[in-house]
Formats: sequence, structure tokens, C-alpha cells
Amino acid sequence: MDINQRPLSLAKRLLIRFFAWGAGCGLILGVVIVASLFYEQRPKAWDTHALRVKYAKAEGLSRLNEKFDEVSSGITFSVDVENTTAADVTLPRTLTTMGQTRGSHSLHGSFLKLGGDYFLPARHVTTISLGSDDLCAANHPPQQCFDSYFKDDENLVIFDESHKYEILIPVPTLTLPHGQTRRLTDR
Repeated sequence: MDINQRPLSLAKRLLIRFFAWGAGCGLILGVVIVASLFYEQRPKAWDTHALRVKYAKAEGLSRLNEKFDEVSSGITFSVDVENTTAADVTLPRTLTTMGQTRGSHSLHGSFLKLGGDYFLPARHVTTISLGSDDLCAANHPPQQCFDSYFKDDENLVIFDESHKYEILIPVPTLTLPHGQTRRLTDR
């Protein structure tokens, strides 16, 4: 140690410690901010437990014109969905509906649409409907229409991108009450 070198004054030592402490805190804060941004922007998994299907039913559907002639036929699904969350959820009619192939579980497009906007109160079961009345030609047997679109599917899947909810609906067997199909008139 050099004899001519004077020890640092108290003020200079405090200033050096202050800058060192500030640089360390700044570095830690920077790492926390970068980690938070990375965490927020990572892909989020679809929540398959928030909205669970309790019951599903499929029925044939016919669309009639103003003369009550059948112009097309299709399928409608009535689905009881349980909202298991503590928050109310609204499902807009514009949600994406897909089919999931049996065996491979691959997803494919579906012509089914929600019947309207549905409000699902927290911790309640609500019935929603999906359908399409233009799947098959007029007077097409409902079972053949159903089989041509759903025989290879194990599930219908509704995706709510805003909440990251995925609703898995097991494809039920077609119900034909008294051998008839449900009829819809053109509006």
C-alpha cells in the first residue's frame, strides 16, 4: 500500500456504495421485468375444466319454407354446460366450433354454430344449442345426415379465445322422437 494514498472520505465511500447498490437493484429489476414480459406473452393452455358438459343430445332438424315444404335438413345439439368458475361467462354466437376425429384426435372445421349468445352464471348449469339446418338436402333421412357428418367424430369442440376456454362435447347418438325430425320454418 502506498503511504501517500489517503483513505477515501466517508462521503465518497457512501457514494460508491450507493451507486453499486443502485446498479445491482437496477439489474435485478430489469431481470424481473423481462421475466414478467416473457411469462405474460407465453402461449397459454386451453382451460378444459372451467366449462364442462353435463349432458348432450342430438336431434334431426328440418328447415321449411313459407309453404311448409322441406328445403333442407340438418342436426341440432342441445348441450348442458356447467360453469365451474366463480365468474359469469358469456359465450358469443361467433365462437369457433370444430369436430375432433375419433382415434387421431385431430381437429377439423364444423358447420355447427351456436344458436345465440349464451350467459352462463357462475357455478350453474345452462343449456346451449348448436346446429345447422343446411347440412343435407331436403327429405334426407336424419340418421344418414348425422352419420355423414359425425360418425367419425368423438367430440365437438368449442373454443372461446377471449377466456381460453375449451368446451369438449362428446358426440351423442342421434335422437329421433317418435320417428320425426324437428321442423324449422324459414323466417
